[in-house]
Amino acid sequence: MTTIAKLVFDCLRDAGVITVFGVPGDYNFTLYDELETRDDIRMITNRNELNAGYAADGYARVKGAGAILTAFGVGDLSAMNATAGAFSEQVPIIHIAGSPDSAAHEEGKLVHHTLMNGDLDVFRRMHENVTVKAVRITEDNAAEEIPLAVQQAVEKRLPVYLDIPQDVAEATIDLPEPLAGTEQEAINSEWAADAIYKALSETDRAVLLVDLLTSRYFLEDAVIAFSRHYQLPTAQSMQAKSAFPESDPHYIGTYGGQFGEEDVTSFIEKSEVIVTAGLLLSDFNTAKFTAELPEEKRIDLYHDHVVIFGDIIEEAPMIRVLEELMKKEELAFHQKPLQQKEKRTFTEDDPLQTDIYYQLLSEAIASGDVVSVDTGTLSYGMPYVPLSDNVRMIAQGSWQSIGYALPAALGAAAAGRDGHTWCLIGDGAAQLTFQELSTFTAEDLDVTVILLNNKGYTVERKLHPPRPDASYNDIPEWDYQKLVEGFAPDFKYASVKTAGDLQKVLQSGEKKRFIELIVEDWTDAPMHLNKLNETLRS
Repeated sequence: MTTIAKLVFDCLRDAGVITVFGVPGDYNFTLYDELETRDDIRMITNRNELNAGYAADGYARVKGAGAILTAFGVGDLSAMNATAGAFSEQVPIIHIAGSPDSAAHEEGKLVHHTLMNGDLDVFRRMHENVTVKAVRITEDNAAEEIPLAVQQAVEKRLPVYLDIPQDVAEATIDLPEPLAGTEQEAINSEWAADAIYKALSETDRAVLLVDLLTSRYFLEDAVIAFSRHYQLPTAQSMQAKSAFPESDPHYIGTYGGQFGEEDVTSFIEKSEVIVTAGLLLSDFNTAKFTAELPEEKRIDLYHDHVVIFGDIIEEAPMIRVLEELMKKEELAFHQKPLQQKEKRTFTEDDPLQTDIYYQLLSEAIASGDVVSVDTGTLSYGMPYVPLSDNVRMIAQGSWQSIGYALPAALGAAAAGRDGHTWCLIGDGAAQLTFQELSTFTAEDLDVTVILLNNKGYTVERKLHPPRPDASYNDIPEWDYQKLVEGFAPDFKYASVKTAGDLQKVLQSGEKKRFIELIVEDWTDAPMHLNKLNETLRS
């Protein structure tokens, strides 16, 4: 026998989720009481539910899955933006909402945190649109639905939502039978591998493009082995940054379509066969759909199927197809030597600009580190910044909700990956979620926060060329030093305006630090964003 509250956290633990984020409320006290007694799961309370969702997202990208625990209505709707983002980005989050007791649900009582219309199922129905499963748990269905929801989140890489009434959480039920994992059908894998090998053997101009969904399904190792076995020139997309080791001799750079580095774009688009792994044809990944990746030249490998020159082959999961391809003889392909970027030369007194601070960050971020990058100027620049092998960069290229990076960095730090955690965030984005900095102090977690202070929403100014000076892109000037002292007094604060100042503080070795980059020229922006701006202007 077990209580339903205990079953929930047992299922999370068995799925590898050993940290739960959230905010307590009067409908989830039973669940929090259970969580507080456990020594196998860490409880982190956040400053609001949205931040909890972002933290669970960052945790999941490092650990495999994440979880949040919120109150009903006001809590789960506050977190819903993060849940929707996880759906868009294919990140498995188990969202548990403690709700009013079963009688309130059945009788439509006008209890607080509801719409006062007697409909207590409305929030679950809302979540049906942004989850793979949204279910109200009862004593009768708990043994089946709770393990199944966790399994579906993990296997489908999508969020789920569990509405658990407070009396149901206390109920005792029989232990459920363990669920068997869902085995992917792979009967067409060998045939697909043969077709792919034939296509590759008929050309010497093939290229591999590693994309987002490779990372979401943790298939990086298999894709790297495939690239090396065939000595394929390999690039990664904007949204796949850090999915492929940049020290590899066959790595050719980041593909950014018409806004990216011209030699990389030309090499990929002129190749006769383009093999993609986990392709996502989003506007961000394809430079506003200007990328030239015609279907008739593409072989697309996905976690559960492949597409060969437009023909879909089901029951041919990427991992099995790659295993078959690894059995075949190597092939020789035309190689594009990676062009070593010339390092910017600067003096200590040079004011901070994009090409200076990116170069210094590239040198400071080490193997094993996690880099959480917010939407904005930084998300257009960091995909092109050289990173050491085994760095994991997390960002929201699809959902692009500003303010994500700071709480996501909290989740990444809590996941316990070897290496240091970095948060790169703009001044506008930081003003949405800054209070979560205090949780790093409360939980004794290390992070280096790099705040880019460039006088407002620079990315929005670039995206709307007719009115770059529009007042709605201005933001209030905050005294970040005083805020850091108040929110995180154990953090070392530094304000830097020059190359020498930044270099010095990055070499200080501090584990808890907040570095404010003062960039006086708000027009300063990375290459990709500038090219996008030029296109919009024309």
